[in-house]
Amino acid sequence: MKASKDAAEAYKTKAEAYEAAVKAGQNPGSCPAPGADPGEAASTRAREILDEARRQRDDAARAVERAIATATHHAPAKPSTARQIKAEFLDYEGSQALVELTHVLGGAAKSTAGIFNFGRGRNPADP
Repeated sequence: MKASKDAAEAYKTKAEAYEAAVKAGQNPGSCPAPGADPGEAASTRAREILDEARRQRDDAARAVERAIATATHHAPAKPSTARQIKAEFLDYEGSQALVELTHVLGGAAKSTAGIFNFGRGRNPADP
């Protein structure tokens, strides 16, 4: 973070000035204190927000897990293999019967129309 870097640079500058004064034999004054990291509060707050978000995520995961367990408990049992095969056969036969019935009725309609057309074709009075 920029504030932390700026604070570290300022401390480093003060410490170098203090060391230079000591080496030059001058009165350096008091030793510069390192000071607190200005980014520490923001980092702490970010950690708190992250911890809260993780807690909420975990709570939501537990709630979903309970809901799925309850739904699974109330779900009907899986049918046996024989029942599944029977249901597949009946589904196919039911749809196949509908298709066949449609073909039969369509064929009957076409043949009836064909008979009428044949009759009209043999009628000399029909132009």
